[in-house]
Amino acid sequence: MNETTALERTKRELPQPLPKLTDQAIDELVGSIQQFEKFKQRALTPKDYMIMGDNQYIEKSGWTKLRLATNTSFQIVGDARKEIAHDSEGEYYVWIARGRVTAINGVFVEMDGACSSRDEFFSMADGQRRPSSEIDEKDIFATAETNCFNRCMSFLYGFGELSGEEMRGHEFEKKAVRFPFPDEVKGKSPAECDLATLKKYLPTFEKVANDPKNKWAEQNKKLVAAIQESIAEKTAKVESPAAPLTQPVKDDGKESPSSPAGDVPEKEQCLIRINEHLEAKTITRPQLNIFLHKNWKQTDGMELEKALNSLELLQLQTILAWISTQKGTQG
Repeated sequence: MNETTALERTKRELPQPLPKLTDQAIDELVGSIQQFEKFKQRALTPKDYMIMGDNQYIEKSGWTKLRLATNTSFQIVGDARKEIAHDSEGEYYVWIARGRVTAINGVFVEMDGACSSRDEFFSMADGQRRPSSEIDEKDIFATAETNCFNRCMSFLYGFGELSGEEMRGHEFEKKAVRFPFPDEVKGKSPAECDLATLKKYLPTFEKVANDPKNKWAEQNKKLVAAIQESIAEKTAKVESPAAPLTQPVKDDGKESPSSPAGDVPEKEQCLIRINEHLEAKTITRPQLNIFLHKNWKQTDGMELEKALNSLELLQLQTILAWISTQKGTQG
């Protein structure tokens, strides 16, 4: 490195005074942020997000697009380190990687990214903890580096949020809670069982979960919580109305009796069923909005209810079929 380059680098890394925030500077800054948000909306696809609950989390593919668009550089700083830790289940390990992401103007952020052998995505199978010997340590190491990259990008550009990869373990944990027995429900999640079945088996698994001598007590506590959540959702679920709320009018101007349930138009039945899924939280509004954007972009910018009403019967039936494949429910 020559002397000139060294001086330039030293000057760039020294603290610089904050720019004067004139009205013009504020307008330009706000405009840049708005353009950045527009870029995210146009460049990132549903495949670049992981959805959990009502929130979206950008995954590595999305952060990579942002890095390329902003000409940002990233590098791993030093050697990753492995740490040994202990919890109620015994010994486990954590890989930690440190990285630096540098913007084109020289501003940089250094962050750690970690992944442990307790990560639910790698360590859980059918609701049970896998032995450490069955977990590929290279996957844990690679995920630590991925989390490091994602977190550096997130903090540099002001998101400050966890990435999709970091959140996926929590989603996997929720999905992995399934009945280990008896045959009637074995392998099913509580969401896939009816209310009577859930109430039937809840006392059995509460007893196992509260037994301190049972080695699967912690896993059964998660199952009990999932059963209770499903019972609450299914109990609170509002049934579909048997007929439209409005009274049909005859040609002679006199009101006629309400139509029976079977006379509800098919499109209206589909809309009612979709709303039931939303109320029961078997699918979320962000997930449905992404599905609409992916398949029928003419609905972009519409409120969800207006977007659904603008669709044809076949399109609504397609949505119900998709919900069924996503959540294992019946459309």
